[in-house]
Amino acid sequence: MLVCVSPHPDDAALSCGGILARQVAQGRPALVVTVCAGDPPPAEELTAFACSLHQEWGDLANPMVQRRAEDAQALAVLGCAAQTWTYRDAIYRHPAYDSEEAIFGPLADEAALEKELFDRCAALPAGRWLFPLAVGQHVDHQLLFRVGWQLYEAGRSVAFYEDLPYVAWEGSPARRLAALGRPLWPRRIEITPFWSIKTAAISCYPSQFAALTHHGVPLLDAVERYAAALAVSGYVERLWSGR
Repeated sequence: MLVCVSPHPDDAALSCGGILARQVAQGRPALVVTVCAGDPPPAEELTAFACSLHQEWGDLANPMVQRRAEDAQALAVLGCAAQTWTYRDAIYRHPAYDSEEAIFGPLADEAALEKELFDRCAALPAGRWLFPLAVGQHVDHQLLFRVGWQLYEAGRSVAFYEDLPYVAWEGSPARRLAALGRPLWPRRIEITPFWSIKTAAISCYPSQFAALTHHGVPLLDAVERYAAALAVSGYVERLWSGR
């Protein structure tokens, strides 16, 4: 069983939808666990930053209802089994994450949550795990990278996927890899036959298209350009592992 741990609805499809579709096409099971998919707190408890994001996502009282529905549709397109966990997104979970700079900055002290996530992930029936590399430094991605690294150090089979669209915006994972200061080696996975499935899955997340358009480059264009740049021809997704 391949288990892909996705910080939010959309991360698995964006970052390794081709790998997941390939796994399923080969007759092997794949499970996506979407971690931060819980409902927001009441409106009066939202920060100004969270309110601004709600407006960007369509001004819904509870955008997570739509985001979970989008995720279910996308993972069905990929053919994956799915688990939806109800931890809150960083913008709802911790008062320190109250700005764009904060959610792409240092992690707050969430040791108890990290331990709980490690225990839950370790109990999954995985032959191999995929965790975010945390390119872009989103705090939820950083948190799950730390969980994945602990599993790797415990002897489990773990690889880290390049976080899209952030890695496309940066052009490479070089800055993240340098900051980690840990030996990781790349593996390119050919996904050309599954590209149309991946793009169909990404298209299931219309609520995120505006937020993930960068410097005028639409989301799907950025993802395609990066996947093509990694390949001699066609499209590639890249994983990083310690061995």
